[in-house]
Amino acid sequence: MELYPRVKTTIKDEGGVVFHDETRYGLRRLCIACYGKYPDIEVWMGVMDSKANIMTHRYVEKMEAEILFVGYLWIYYKIGR
Repeated sequence: MELYPRVKTTIKDEGGVVFHDETRYGLRRLCIACYGKYPDIEVWMGVMDSKANIMTHRYVEKMEAEILFVGYLWIYYKIGR
């Protein structure tokens, strides 16, 4: 089974996929990282499978070297029928 978007998929100025997997219960977890801002959920939803039923999402942030902001977007979804 191939997950899309794949790890290392990037969108200019919107970051890139750093993690994507599926649990044994069918829940898929997608994490996108972007330097300097949070990734735009609407942009990334446009890249996802049209059958994806988003359960929830969350934003997380991290400061690296006290000067570099990294915004993370986690999307949790299942594929509908």
